[in-house]
Amino acid sequence: MKILYLLILIAIPTWGWTPLRSLCSGLYCKLSLENRKLDYYSPATNIVHLELSSCQDSDLKTVLLTPRLRWLTVLHCEGNFSTTHLEAPPNLDILRLRLGNVTDLPILANISKLEKLDLRRNNIVQLANKTFQGLTNLRELNLQDNLIRELPEKVFHPLKKLLYLDLSRNQISQLSETFLPRDIEMIELNLRENPLTKLEFAIFVHPKSIDFIDLTNCQEMRGQLSLPFKIYTLNLEFSGVESTHTFWLAELKAANSKVNDMSMMPHLKVLDLRGTNLTWLRANEILRRYITLEIVDLSNNFIRFIPSEDHQSVWPTFKKLNLSRNGLWDLPVNCPLFGVQLTSLDVSYNRLNRIDMATFEGAYDLESLFLQGNQLCNFEYRSEKLYNLKELAVYDNDFDGSYCREMEGYFGNSSLILHRSSRGYACLKPEEN
Repeated sequence: MKILYLLILIAIPTWGWTPLRSLCSGLYCKLSLENRKLDYYSPATNIVHLELSSCQDSDLKTVLLTPRLRWLTVLHCEGNFSTTHLEAPPNLDILRLRLGNVTDLPILANISKLEKLDLRRNNIVQLANKTFQGLTNLRELNLQDNLIRELPEKVFHPLKKLLYLDLSRNQISQLSETFLPRDIEMIELNLRENPLTKLEFAIFVHPKSIDFIDLTNCQEMRGQLSLPFKIYTLNLEFSGVESTHTFWLAELKAANSKVNDMSMMPHLKVLDLRGTNLTWLRANEILRRYITLEIVDLSNNFIRFIPSEDHQSVWPTFKKLNLSRNGLWDLPVNCPLFGVQLTSLDVSYNRLNRIDMATFEGAYDLESLFLQGNQLCNFEYRSEKLYNLKELAVYDNDFDGSYCREMEGYFGNSSLILHRSSRGYACLKPEEN
């Protein structure tokens, strides 16, 4: 009887079940709850990317049948699931554990060849210092959209090759000054939409460089932000940061922020100060300070006027300049902002009722001009000063019907792009035809 019982137990796992290879003949295999009964004795060496809809131990055993697996996606993990089977594929590069209820992440130390780990949209509350120990090849770590409130001081220290770290949309209010490995060179650190009160780095123990840091909507941050390492782009949109000191910065995005004081940044090329309540007096001070600027967005401010050229001052040579939605009344002749390298100018949705073509006297390379939403009655669109123009927007002005038809006919025979409004007209509103 015992022998017969053992024979039945051996037969149960295979009798009536479907071999994995017959379900998934290609490189990608997605197993839903309906086809979880598999023949555990039929390895599928063809599968490179496997997606499982459940995180139960019986489902994770499927991984044992995929020796060539490089990419594993597991959905709806619950609680402290076992990672034993995840360690089986010898060349697993990408692991995604998403849409689960994993409050306490288990240690993943033995998946040593892992390069990308995606843990977004779970309910992770805490991590342990040893959670990522052994993941020395990890380059991308996604922890966004969780419930993390604090991080152990050395939790990321084993990740010497980490390039991308996303901690956005968590509940992190404080970070240790040494939460990142010393001298690490990263591409992106995303901390947006966290209740961070400050971000500080130790003077002698800090990253070597981070190309992009995102602090968007970190409204609880106050005072000064000082970054003692190389950084290319800093995003402070909708943040509470009031002062920045970042010597190596090349691009500052501070739209709708509280930034009102910026240190000397001799490498700054891109500056976005949309919606920061700037008047010309303050904008003038900022623009004179950073002569390396090439792309500037000052839209949605209170710059009502711009003075004529000041021959005693050195100005940046802008390539792209946005002054839309400022309430501008006039563009002066010999304006210091419209130099020889200017290729794009946006003065849309202001109060301009005239434009003197002498304004663009030095802007020989102007290619894009946006004038829509003003009070213009005429515009010297045939001017030789617009010879290099490639795109133009003039809709929502006060041109009459014959003027609009003439303009549209003139540009209709050229390669210039005459932009249309969201309602489809380029100059004259349909009801005015």
